[in-house]
Amino acid sequence: MKLWLLMRKDSVDYDEYDSFVVRAENEEEARRLARDSTSNGWTSEDQVDCHILLEEGIAEIILGSYNAG
Repeated sequence: MKLWLLMRKDSVDYDEYDSFVVRAENEEEARRLARDSTSNGWTSEDQVDCHILLEEGIAEIILGSYNAG
């Protein structure tokens, strides 16, 4: 498993997530975990940068950053 950093490239408003740190097997799974963990406040896939931080571990979300209003 890899540790992934997902960060929005577009503008972030109140009550929206701006980033996640996710442990997943691949980029597709990392994006899915971040997308599925939110009922609102995320963005379209083309507005998310995804980077590998670490290459070991189990599938889970490590950090979700939510901007409350």
